[in-house]
Amino acid sequence: MALIEIRQLYGGQRGTRVRGFDLTIEKPEIHVVLCTSISALDELVHIMYGTALYRSGHFQVDGKNAIGLRNKEVQYITMDTYLFPGFTVMDNIFMASHEYGFMTRKKIQRRFGYLMKETDCAIPDMRVDHLTAEQKKMVEVLRCYAERPKLLVVHELAGNLSYRNLMWANTLFTNLKNSGTTVLYLTSKWEDMLKIGDSVSVLRSGKNLGTFTKEEVLATPQKTYYLMLGGQTMASLLDSGDGGGQQDFVNTIVSGVKLLSQDSDSENVLKFFMRQVSRSLKAANSIVYVSDRNSARVRFISGLDFHGDELPLIKRDVVRQISSTEELFYTNYLDVHLGDLLENRMNISMIHTMVCIPVKFGDNYLGLLQVYFDDDYAYTQADKDYLSAIANELAFAIESFRLKGRSVLIQESHHRIKNNLQMIISLMELQKYRLFQNGEYVKAEHISDTWDTLVKQVKSIASIHDMLSREEETDSIIGVDVIIRAIRDFYAGEADIQTEIERCIIPHNRATSLALLVNELISNGVKHAAREDKRLAIRLSLKRCGESYSFIYHDNGPGFPEGFEPWKSKGIGMTIMQSIVVEEFEGGFCCGNRSGALIEITIPYWNFV
Repeated sequence: MALIEIRQLYGGQRGTRVRGFDLTIEKPEIHVVLCTSISALDELVHIMYGTALYRSGHFQVDGKNAIGLRNKEVQYITMDTYLFPGFTVMDNIFMASHEYGFMTRKKIQRRFGYLMKETDCAIPDMRVDHLTAEQKKMVEVLRCYAERPKLLVVHELAGNLSYRNLMWANTLFTNLKNSGTTVLYLTSKWEDMLKIGDSVSVLRSGKNLGTFTKEEVLATPQKTYYLMLGGQTMASLLDSGDGGGQQDFVNTIVSGVKLLSQDSDSENVLKFFMRQVSRSLKAANSIVYVSDRNSARVRFISGLDFHGDELPLIKRDVVRQISSTEELFYTNYLDVHLGDLLENRMNISMIHTMVCIPVKFGDNYLGLLQVYFDDDYAYTQADKDYLSAIANELAFAIESFRLKGRSVLIQESHHRIKNNLQMIISLMELQKYRLFQNGEYVKAEHISDTWDTLVKQVKSIASIHDMLSREEETDSIIGVDVIIRAIRDFYAGEADIQTEIERCIIPHNRATSLALLVNELISNGVKHAAREDKRLAIRLSLKRCGESYSFIYHDNGPGFPEGFEPWKSKGIGMTIMQSIVVEEFEGGFCCGNRSGALIEITIPYWNFV
């Protein structure tokens, strides 16, 4: 005897969209009923629920009539909400249980606590009419989960929950299946099958046009997709491959390995792979996301040379969520949650169809490969194999660059420590010379002032060294804005410091010098420009002007003394500036006044980056 059986079910209303629907389910599973007509699904679920007429046929659970049955055996989650608004969340979850009237309040609360912990849910126990529409739908999911029915019928849940909460609900449905519940999931969204279903039946023209296992759908998804749209099976098209895809794969791998051995720039290699994937699959674009192991950072490399805000980039937390599934992820423009996945919802129009696959090296998740199309696309098993192989090659490339990076960074680290120690010694020598240059008795406050200056200089060097030591990026570069923010934070309590820094990255071997330069500018401002009548304000800006970078310091202090000539200054600050700007960066600087001190530094592009 079948566990669930629907036989020749005909709707009773005029113009019915249910015309002889058949379905048999032999064992507990998540079975998706797929149909492009939302009204057909709506009529089917209402016939089963007992709120719509039917002319003939039957719907049975364990051989018993189940039409209109709503108890521990059969539960429903529909597009409507069936809760008692004047009762609490806890009461709505447990009052349907036959044990509810015999349990103490304390026991109910204990069961409620266990349920919320088990399901990882944080909805507060308050009156249901005070909840949002999404929270109410989550309460219905919790109620059904607590009941553990033989059959749970779910209708178009995706339209009521955010992407994160939909994944949460799908996890609970999987747990229910594993405990013996059959989940009948009615949806008009083809991608829902790939996210949750064990098998799928296609409802069209009122009938079941075919039932497929998940494996069959993944092997030939076009067949299911075109049946749903009203077309014939695509078997003849699927069997007519000419081997072109395999040749594309071989060319991509061979060319990629060759480039990997020749090019030390990880971005060039990954960009090459992205362009090859897009060409092979006739996609609009491909993007690879690379996760930092030691922080929350995720960087991306796109096959197309667009800025980030011009691309349909996936949110960083969603990248990690999809990466951890080990499954190919599919969605398209019909998915109401597609916009929730993106950093910028405005870019949703660029995606008609999207597939993603995790990039994994051994047991380590390195990132995600995203491929999107501007037209309908239903992947084949060959496409899935191709993407899996490319993901493996990407993982190998990323890990190779990381290994190279670590080797180089170890060597650089020893060299950097040596240079930093030498720089500290030089600073100490400069301060010593400044203190004792006149051979006179040195006051204690001068020694304290000199010591404070030296400590901040060493701290600026140490902070940059710490940042570079923790860098996960495979290229030996760091953002200028990161360096300036780190130094700015030292002086947060002494001045209001505003920055306007154009995006720019510099090699690690320039970072310490830049940090020391910024420290001297701010330190001298705090020391000489502070006034009692108003708080010191400092502004730092960096922008590229043709073949050079312009770095400007400006404060609201009294400015430089009249006739000030930096080249004749014997101060440590100006000595350090001349050493770094002129001798190391081969640039120049000038000092002046404009409602405060103004220092304009010009550094040639190639000597900076």
